[in-house]
Amino acid sequence: MKKFNNKYALAACITLAVGLFSACNDDLLSGQTNPNAAQNSDNDAFPWQPGLAFIKLKANVSPSTRAATQSVTRAKVFDNSNVKVEQVFDMTNDYANLKRARGLDRWFVVKFDSTKNVEDVINELRHDPAIEKVHGNVQVAPAKVKYTSATRSPISPRRLRPANDGTGYLGFTDPYLKYQWHYTTTNSVYATFKPGADINLFSAWQKETGDPNVVVAVMDSGIDFEHEDLAASAWQGVDPSTGATIHGRNFYAAETGNGDPNVIIPGGHGTHVAGTIAARNNNGTGVCGVAGGNGDANSGVRLMSCEIYGRDGYNQTASTAYIVKAFEFAAENGASVCNCSWGYAFDRNKYLNNEHFQNIFKKQFDLLKEGIDYFTDIAGCDPQGNKKPGAYMKGGLVVFASGNDSQYDIDMIPACYPRVMAVGAFNSMGVPTDYMDKGTWVDLLAPGGTTNAGEVTKGVLSTVPANFYQLTTGEYPNTDFTLPTDYNYAYAQGTSMAAPHVSGVAALVVSKFGKDNPNFTSEDLRNRLMGAVKTNSPYAVKTDANLAGKMGVGYIDADFALSDPETLKPETPVLSVTDWSADATRGYYDAQITWNVTADDDALNAERTAFAYDIWLYKKADMANPVLKVTRYSYDMTVGTQIQHDFNGLETGVDYVVKMVARDRFNNLSPEVMANFTTRLNHAPVFGATIGDTLRLLDTQPYFHKVLPVNDEDGHTWIYNTTELPRGVEFKRVGNAFDLLIKVDKPGLYSFDVTLTDQLGGQTLQKFVYKVVAHTAPQLVNTLSAVSLFEQGDAAQINLANVFNSMSGAELQFTASSSNEGVVKASTKGSQLILESGKRGVATITITAIDGGKRSSTTLQVRVTDSNAPDVHAIYPIPAHSYLKALMRSNVAQVQVIVTSLRGEKLIDETLTPNTTTKEVTLGIDRLAPGTYYLLLKTERITSKHTFIKK
Repeated sequence: MKKFNNKYALAACITLAVGLFSACNDDLLSGQTNPNAAQNSDNDAFPWQPGLAFIKLKANVSPSTRAATQSVTRAKVFDNSNVKVEQVFDMTNDYANLKRARGLDRWFVVKFDSTKNVEDVINELRHDPAIEKVHGNVQVAPAKVKYTSATRSPISPRRLRPANDGTGYLGFTDPYLKYQWHYTTTNSVYATFKPGADINLFSAWQKETGDPNVVVAVMDSGIDFEHEDLAASAWQGVDPSTGATIHGRNFYAAETGNGDPNVIIPGGHGTHVAGTIAARNNNGTGVCGVAGGNGDANSGVRLMSCEIYGRDGYNQTASTAYIVKAFEFAAENGASVCNCSWGYAFDRNKYLNNEHFQNIFKKQFDLLKEGIDYFTDIAGCDPQGNKKPGAYMKGGLVVFASGNDSQYDIDMIPACYPRVMAVGAFNSMGVPTDYMDKGTWVDLLAPGGTTNAGEVTKGVLSTVPANFYQLTTGEYPNTDFTLPTDYNYAYAQGTSMAAPHVSGVAALVVSKFGKDNPNFTSEDLRNRLMGAVKTNSPYAVKTDANLAGKMGVGYIDADFALSDPETLKPETPVLSVTDWSADATRGYYDAQITWNVTADDDALNAERTAFAYDIWLYKKADMANPVLKVTRYSYDMTVGTQIQHDFNGLETGVDYVVKMVARDRFNNLSPEVMANFTTRLNHAPVFGATIGDTLRLLDTQPYFHKVLPVNDEDGHTWIYNTTELPRGVEFKRVGNAFDLLIKVDKPGLYSFDVTLTDQLGGQTLQKFVYKVVAHTAPQLVNTLSAVSLFEQGDAAQINLANVFNSMSGAELQFTASSSNEGVVKASTKGSQLILESGKRGVATITITAIDGGKRSSTTLQVRVTDSNAPDVHAIYPIPAHSYLKALMRSNVAQVQVIVTSLRGEKLIDETLTPNTTTKEVTLGIDRLAPGTYYLLLKTERITSKHTFIKK
C-alpha cells in the first residue's frame, strides 16, 4: 500500500496543542531575537529551528570537520559570527567504515547565531561548490494522544467492563488483561466491545510470547524502567566510555547537555507505548504486553529507550541530527524493530494541501531518511554488514504512526516513506477511526481506541509513569484516564497506540522465525506482516470512495503473523475484458476487467481463497514499462465472487495488455494470465484558432477581442472549464465558439488554461498566454548612412521598414523634412523615403517614425554635387601616419587605390570596398617611408588624383 510521494509529515504535540515544539538553543551561541518568526508567518515560509542547519559534503570533498567548517565559514551570511560544525554520525566506532561506504561521514550539523535567518543561511550554503545537500531542522512532535474526555469525572469502577476472560488462554495472572480489548475481545458489549475487534493475540500467544534476544527500540519520550510492569523488560547495554549499564540513551540530554545521556527520564507517551509492546506478562501485576513473555524471567522481548523528548509538557525535543543518531544507536546495539509514534506537524491553514505541503517539507527529509535507511539495512549486522552471530534477523523494521489529523489526502512524513511501515487505527468496534491520517501509503491498521465522552475505557490501556496522575497532559487531569485505584495504568487513544501493537507483533514474528532461521531478513518480516490481516476488510466498514485504498491492507492479526507458511499456489484466475463496443460512452478512455476469486487449498482464511491479485497494465508498444501496478485483495471474499477492476484515464485508440497473478499471504504465485484490449478512438474537441504563442498587447490599447471557434471531429457535445482568469479577461461560450475579450491591464505576463472535455471524456488543454508591454516610442534599430546625389539628378529611395522597430507590431507611419530644400527635398510614401536633389550643397534630413501617437526621429546627411565632380569628397588625415581615409560618394561600390612616388613608381595597388555606414575606405600606409606621394582613386565613373604627405 506504500506509495512514494517524497516526504511529508504527520503529527502534533502530545501535550498542550497541535504544533511544533519550540526551539532549544545551544548555550554556547547567541540567543537573541529570532528573524525567522516573521518569516514563518507567511504561508510559503518554513518553520526552521533557529540557529541550526545540516549539510552533506560532495563525495569528492574530504569528509572532515575542518573541510566542512571551511565551506561553512565561506558563507558571507555568517560574517565573523561564531559557527560550530560537528559530524552527525559517530565515525569513531567499529561501524565507521560501513558508514563511510554509505556516505554518512559527509553529514554535518551547523550551529550558528540564532538571530540569523535560517533560509538565508540555507540559500547561501546551497551554492557552495563543496556542498551536495543542505537543509534546516524542523522539530518533531509525538503523534497526538488523547487522554482528555469531555467530562471532568474520573473513571468509575462500574464502567470497567471486561472484554475477555483475562487469562489469555495460558492462565496469565495480570489483573488488567481483561480490560485490554485490543488484544482479544470475546465479550460482546453493545456499542463498547465487539468480538474480533482486536489483534487476535490470545491465539498468537499459543505460538510465541517473545524472546529476550529480540530488542525493540522505542524512539519517543523516555520509558519508566522503574515501573513494576516494565523493569524486567529493560534492555541491558554497556556504555563503552564509562562501563555503566544502560537501558538506552537520552538523546535530548546528549544534544543539549541538560542531563546525563545515560539517564532515561520517564515520559507518559513513551511509557504507554512501551507497555503495549512488552509489559511483563503473567506476573500477577498490571497489564500485558504484546511480546511481554509468559512469566518466565527468560521470556519476553527487551525494550531499548531511545529518548528523543525531554520531560512531558516542556516542549523539549532533539534535533534531526540526534534523531538519526538514535537510529544509528539502535541499529548498532542490537534492536530489530524501532517504534516511532511521532512525525511532523501538519497545519492545513498554513500548508493548504498535499502539493504545497510536499513542496515545502521535501526540502528537509534527506538526513532523516539516511537514519531510517541505516537502521533498516544495518540492524542485526556486524561492522562488515554481515548478519551478527546470534542475531535473529538481518536488517530492521521501522514502524511509524500514521498521525491523528483526520486527513486522507496528505502524505505524512515520515510515515509515507516506502521503507517504513505506517500504521493507522481502529476502535473497539472494529471501525477505522476518523482521527487517523489515511492515504495510499498506510500499510496496516491496529487498535488505537477512543477516549471520547463516555468512552474512556474504549481506549488502549497500558503503562504510565508513577507520577502520571499528577500531570496534566491535556485540558483535564490525568486521573480522568488512569485506572480508578491504580495510577500506574491509563487509557489513551491515537495512532501512537496503534503503532506499538504492530511493533509488538513484529517482535513476536522475529522471536519465532528468526531464532532458527539464519536467513531471516527484515523483508521477510515485512512480507509476513503485510499478509497477516484479518479476513474482514476495513473497506467493507468504511465505504466512502475518498478512502478507497487509503486504510492499508487491513486489520493486523497476530495469529496469522505467526502461522506456518502456506505452500500451495492459488488457482489460476480467468481474466476477461468487458466489451464496451456497443456502449455509448465507455471504452474510449477506460476499460474494465473481471475475474472470479480463485481457491487456495492451504489458505489461512476459512474461505480458502487467494489472498490478493497483482495486476500490471502495459501499452502493447512498450511491454518493458508498466503504465500502472495495482493490487486487489480478496481475503474477505468467497470462492467464485466476481471482482471488477476499472482502469481510468487511459489514452484513446491505444492497444493495452493486462497481466495478472493470484498470490497467497506468503507470495506463492499462480501462473500469469494476460488479456488484451484496445481503447476506442475518440477525437477530443480542439480550438480552431487561438491567440498565438504569446500575444503582445500595449498598455495604451483599451482591449483585445477575438472569436475562437471550437471543432469536434466526432460531433460530440462538449463542456469547458478554465483556470482563474486574469483581471479584465472575459471568456464566454457562444455556440461552438468562444468570445474572448481582454481589457488591457498594467504591464506583465498573464496566462490561463482552458480545458475542453467532450461527452466521452476526451480532453484538450489549451494554454493562453499574453503579455502587456509598456507602449514606448519606436526603437531605432539600424543607422542610416550618408547619401550623395548629383545636382538635378534622379531621385533616390530608401526603405525605412527595417530602420525602426514598432512596439505594437503594427505598420509604422513616417514623415521626413529637409534642413535645406534648395539642396534636397524629402518626402515619404509608405515606408519609402524619397530624396530629390536640387543645387549643390549639404542638407540634413530628419525622419520621424510614428506608432500610435508615440514617435522617434533620426537624421540623415545628404550631399549634392556637380555631375562632373569626383567620387571622392575628402582625403584625411593630412599629413598621414599609418593610414589614409577617403570619403566616397554614397553610391560607390568599389575603389581601386594606387599610390606612386613622385617619380611615378607604383608602390601600392589595392581594391577597397567603402564602409556601408561611413562611406569611407581605409588604406594602410605603414610600409611607406616618410615623404610626399601621389594617390589615385579609380571608380567605375571617374579617376581622381591627389597628393598626400606621409610623416
